[in-house]
Amino acid sequence: MRLRRRLTATAWLLAALIACGGCSTFTVIDTSVSEDVAAQLNAGRRVRVLDSAGARRTLKVDEVARDHLLAHDAAGADVRVDFADVKRLERRDFAPGKTAGLIAGLVLLVYSLAYAKALGELLSGL
Repeated sequence: MRLRRRLTATAWLLAALIACGGCSTFTVIDTSVSEDVAAQLNAGRRVRVLDSAGARRTLKVDEVARDHLLAHDAAGADVRVDFADVKRLERRDFAPGKTAGLIAGLVLLVYSLAYAKALGELLSGL
């Protein structure tokens, strides 16, 4: 009985982790209009940057200026990104469609497993 509870708890935790990761999407930001960039980014946002050298980095924004942004990477190192050196800038956003799909899929999975278990118990009694 304990093993079943642990497996159930582990399955729910795994489902929650998958759902949290899938509830976002990246939106491309045009860096040619600097006022637009400042309006679309704020401190705390996660961004993906592809620079002119071809390096791709995922950063957390600390500050946005007219011609650059200050951020830090996963290791905590401070990074300055000049918009003139950026080929592509993507902002991480909440994706309600993905979230709804994940929730519907998880609910369907739980109901399917419950149905299969009930059907198995019914058929084993025959």
